[in-house]
This record gives sequence, C-alpha cells and structure tokens, in this order.
Amino acid sequence: MTLQVSIPAKAILELSNKSLELDFPPRCSRCNAPDAPFFESHPLHYRADLMPNRTVAHRYRINRSFSLRLPLCETCYRANFIEDPESLTADDTPLGKLARVRSACIKIAAGIALVGFVLLMGIIPLTTLPFLWLYVILVGVGLLAIVFGATALMGKRMRSTLPGNDYNIRYPRAIVYEAIETEKPAPGKTAVFLRLKNETWARECAEKHHWKTGSTDSPSEKESENESSSDR
Repeated sequence: MTLQVSIPAKAILELSNKSLELDFPPRCSRCNAPDAPFFESHPLHYRADLMPNRTVAHRYRINRSFSLRLPLCETCYRANFIEDPESLTADDTPLGKLARVRSACIKIAAGIALVGFVLLMGIIPLTTLPFLWLYVILVGVGLLAIVFGATALMGKRMRSTLPGNDYNIRYPRAIVYEAIETEKPAPGKTAVFLRLKNETWARECAEKHHWKTGSTDSPSEKESENESSSDR
C-alpha cells in the first residue's frame, strides 16, 4: 500500500531556502533504519496564479523552484544512486561527486556529438578532412557508451551489496509531483503530492506537520490528482 501526503501551498510559500527537508521522524524514510544521515532529493517547480491576457507564453506570479528532501540511511542512499544518479548531483558526498562527474561527461559527450552533426550539415566547410564529422560523432557516442556502461557496471556491483535481490522493489524512490494552479492558491491548497511505500514514516511526518494523508486508491485522492492534471 502507498500512502499519499498532501503538502499545502503554505509550506512551500514560507520556505526560507531552496529545499524542504522532511527530517521527521528521524529515521530512514524507506526502511526505517535509525541512522539516516543522507537524503533523497526531488527537484520541483511550483507555479500558481496565472497572469491573464498572455497569448505567447504562460507566466505565473508564483514561481518557486526547490528540492524536497527525504532522509535515507547509507544502504538506501546507495540504492538511490542506482535508481537515479542525476538526483545526487547536488550532494556533498562521494556518490554525489561521482554523479557530478557522470553528468559532466554526458554533457561533454553530447556537445562533441552536436559538433559532429554541425559539421555534417556543412555549416563549417571542411576541405582537408571530408569525413571529420563522422569521427567526431563516433567520439561523442563512444564517450556516452563508456559513461553509461561504467554506470551500469557500478550499479550492478552496488546492487549485489544490497540486502536482498528485490531491495529496489521493496524500497523504491518516493513519487513526488507538484500541482499547477491557475488561481492564487489558498494556504491549505495542496501544492505537492508525496507518495511513499513506507506508510508508517509518511503518516508520522504528516501528523507532525498537520498535513493531510490518504491512500492513493481512495476516491478523494483520485479526485485531487484529477484536479491537478486538469490544471496542467
């Protein structure tokens, strides 16, 4: 069973920094381990109060970019790297550093491949090496293959150290998404939906902050999700 926590707009609008850290209860949000010094990050962009009479692009008076962070133990943090390495790029940890190197290599490889396609289109005339574009593209694609292959190999080795082959199935990343409101939101209007497999942790967290909870199978939560989808 998955429990959904409805985080109100008031909690987002009152943020004093770029992150909403749900550090209570003080244990792992996945497996309930007592020592949880790491975090699972979810970048979000909350928009509300649509500006009227704009035909070119929608703009909102309320624009908040932030990260929702959930506490993790070391084991679940390693599992989080296997699931989504990009989510660790802002972390000041060894795996966070590795995630940043991986992300930088992907950007460099994509840039090299882009240069190859520019050469292929003939925007930059070349007379000495007519097939230079092919070599450039191969370098870019080869670098991408090395990066993704190394990541997959590292993930395989890390997965073998996790307790049980079905670890990722039992303790997955939380599902987090934000609502988009065309009107100015009331303080209690749901701004972020947080879905967790760990019902006990999610319920205690919601009770601490006085937030609403509900099963994802309940009619009320389905109605809230449909309202958010219609706003999009």
